[in-house]
Amino acid sequence: MRGAAPFSANFRRLINNATEPLCVRWYLRYKLSYRDLVEMMAERGLSVAHSTILRWVRRYTPEFDKRWGALVQTCSSARMTAFA
Repeated sequence: MRGAAPFSANFRRLINNATEPLCVRWYLRYKLSYRDLVEMMAERGLSVAHSTILRWVRRYTPEFDKRWGALVQTCSSARMTAFA
């Protein structure tokens, strides 16, 4: 099978759907650079450009903010607000 892709298009799409939010989560949580994430993905056998990760961050950050905002609990205790 000359010229055949090593993975099917569906498998690549599945990998991308799992990789994109993971890269964005790592970028937002650990304050990694885009190039750091490129190196981390290369260690896992995935070839990703830093500009691609930038597009993922722009696409997924509003969704992460919306979901994390729903999970944040406000502190109503006087004792806890004294330390905040």
